Amino acid sequence: PDDNLITYEKFLTRRFPNPDTEGLTKEEVSAKVHERKENILSRLHSFTDLGEPGERYYIHFTELKSALDRCESDLRSTLENCSFSPTDELDPSKYHRIIPAFFHLLLWLQAAGRDFCIIFRTFGDDLPGIREEFNDFCSGEHPMYPSARFDGREGSQDLRITDDRLGTFFRNSGDSEGACLILGTLDQPSLSTSIEQLISASDAQETRVIHGFKNIFEHMQRWLGDKTKARSFAFRDYYPWWAANNRHVSAGKLLLIPREEAGVHHIFFDDNIMPEINSLEQHIIDPRDIETGESLELSEILHKHLVKVEALYAITDFNYFVKALITSERNMRQSEVKSVVGMARDGAFNF
Repeated sequence: PDDNLITYEKFLTRRFPNPDTEGLTKEEVSAKVHERKENILSRLHSFTDLGEPGERYYIHFTELKSALDRCESDLRSTLENCSFSPTDELDPSKYHRIIPAFFHLLLWLQAAGRDFCIIFRTFGDDLPGIREEFNDFCSGEHPMYPSARFDGREGSQDLRITDDRLGTFFRNSGDSEGACLILGTLDQPSLSTSIEQLISASDAQETRVIHGFKNIFEHMQRWLGDKTKARSFAFRDYYPWWAANNRHVSAGKLLLIPREEAGVHHIFFDDNIMPEINSLEQHIIDPRDIETGESLELSEILHKHLVKVEALYAITDFNYFVKALITSERNMRQSEVKSVVGMARDGAFNF
């Protein structure tokens, strides 16, 4: 393509520039930013509609839908021809929370003899359903992957998400002191809750509070290194703090990265990573140095620790995440930064 061409998304960010916020209250700034985001998203979502700039690409949109329909068709066929009768519990709609390319990555890693763990991350409330489908896959109970084994049987890693591997982040300031990981629950406290209140209530609520960037990172490292226990996790990120800060990058999903050798290559896969857009447009990942607590530039970690997921390709290409992983590991090996050399063998993958 012509080097002068830009994406429709970039075109819209120029058509709807960042608002002038001088003299506005925090609430007014939030409203302006929200209005801009809605203007952009509404046009992106209707890009291939009749009369819109991308109507000629409608056929590609239908191909994407067809790719998902084929998955559903294959699943329905599996259910109808298996030895048991389909029930509501095996409704194919239950198995559309995770796309096949993700499962293909796990099978590829297993076949390659790789040591890894998975961490699901979301601002939403969809983790219980994701956990159910993922655990079915790990146990060979997913109708599309009956031979999969990630439950400790047959020498496999146990990747099932157990109750003690659930948790939620909490943030009430932009520094390390305002960050906690609450283990044992997906329920989130209100933004007005203090760190002290969380810690004092943890015993009664049968939860555990890990406080501060470095403590959170080191606790996760210990978990990741314990191969005797389940090695997948499901964490809710703290949307109230992100929203209260106009969805600024510094209030998003924490990605804690060590400057020194840690033995594990941490990679965060997410579709809401826009390196070409400034901070007011709100990247969703907040990368931090665990020692200093300072924000890291996206350019330092993009394509190494941070991978933007293009849904179009992830849906249609079963090898999408495998290719992305290979690229990230190659970039790590080529990096001249001493602190990240040699971290690409073991992996911790955030989705």
